[in-house]
Amino acid sequence: MKTSALIILLALILSVPFANAGTEQGATEIQVQGAFTNTTNSENDDKTMTSTGQLSLNYFLTDWLSIGGSGRLSGSKTEYEDSSRDSTTTTSFLMFNSDLYLGGPTKTFIPYLGVRLGIANSKFESGGNDNSSSTASYGGHIGLKIFPSESVSWNLELDVTSYTPEAEEGQDEITWTNSSLLLGFSYYF
Repeated sequence: MKTSALIILLALILSVPFANAGTEQGATEIQVQGAFTNTTNSENDDKTMTSTGQLSLNYFLTDWLSIGGSGRLSGSKTEYEDSSRDSTTTTSFLMFNSDLYLGGPTKTFIPYLGVRLGIANSKFESGGNDNSSSTASYGGHIGLKIFPSESVSWNLELDVTSYTPEAEEGQDEITWTNSSLLLGFSYYF
């Protein structure tokens, strides 16, 4: 999957003309991204593949700093040898973002880094049992924006987001960490 994502990114880089960035003070960005995520936890070495979609809205306070919000929906299904243990997890995130851009509106390629804080709502179902909770979420990300035109960018972002759902009585709290390679695009106006 990672190889396919890199091939797609390379094809985009080589096939589009380049323009200066639309990341100037006062601009607004709408961003759509998606990913397949590898999720691990602090309790054991379990791993689950998860699909994720994210929609963000950002406002540029300066040419190099933006603030905004993101909504993210993440879903996974884990199948075990004992099918009675099969589980599904759905998590929605509502987060505040702040990004620092390492280049200005006269650049074609702009690396960036940022932080996220917000709320994660999770619902877990397994073998007739279900549990849902809301908790704080936090994370950071680094990425690269490539501008084929002033009002559009192709985005590649590595995001790490953690949250600790409420544990049921008698169980230990487990911190979940989602590591995502997000691919998407942005429109600037």
